[in-house]
Amino acid sequence: MIKAQPDGEMDYTHLAAQVRRRRRWPAIVVATAGTTMTEAVDDTTRIRAVLDEYGVDGHLHVDAALSGIPLALDGRLRLDDAAGISSIAISGHKFLSVPTPCGVVLIRDSARTHASPVAYTATLDTTITGSRCGLAAALLWHAIATQGREGHRWRATEARRLAAYTADQLTQIGWRAWRHPHAFTVVLPTPPEPVRKKWLLATDGDTSHIICMPGITHGQIDAFVADLAAATPPRRIPRTRPASESRTSTSPQVPVPAPSTALRRQPS
Repeated sequence: MIKAQPDGEMDYTHLAAQVRRRRRWPAIVVATAGTTMTEAVDDTTRIRAVLDEYGVDGHLHVDAALSGIPLALDGRLRLDDAAGISSIAISGHKFLSVPTPCGVVLIRDSARTHASPVAYTATLDTTITGSRCGLAAALLWHAIATQGREGHRWRATEARRLAAYTADQLTQIGWRAWRHPHAFTVVLPTPPEPVRKKWLLATDGDTSHIICMPGITHGQIDAFVADLAAATPPRRIPRTRPASESRTSTSPQVPVPAPSTALRRQPS
């Protein structure tokens, strides 16, 4: 287990220490593009540099379940040789909104094991499960084809705008919410119980989050903020640090991630 920085990104110093202790063996490093609680993105170039520094052969896998496609559209997540990524997994039921759990795994040819031909299908079977759901593949194709590159780029942009709006509205009522610039996810202190009973928020201890997925509306956010404001007394926002003070992160410490969920309202 590798430690995380306060904003959720991998602690590369700790990674280097763990690799140094185990440099006699190859390494499989699982990075994340969009962590569960804060949607932080691990820097694959820095991870590969750590492996190279200690001469460790390694397979770098990226869990990009939620953020893989939006980050790829931005050019921030690349699969070229410079990125050093060996394999990557992306979910179809998250950003693409396919109505059944499914996903895609991409792996470099050099990392694949050799497969034997399957006589009755006249193909090479290189997958773990052998059989796959044809309906899921069709739904994935439909989700991609109907929106297209620009359509999905627009969806990502609108989700980020709503996330920025959410963080601003929460801050205005005294809740110190924050988000990564690329993220749909807004992190905030855990709301009081009456709010948690009405709204389903992923919560881990004193930290909760709202994921402003495509389809979430300003009206839903306004209703949540109103309920939160009514349930809690006004909070005083700490003053901004002057330039002369330390520039250490002011984000809350991120605990072990809890299951993620988009903002949803319970039926009355």
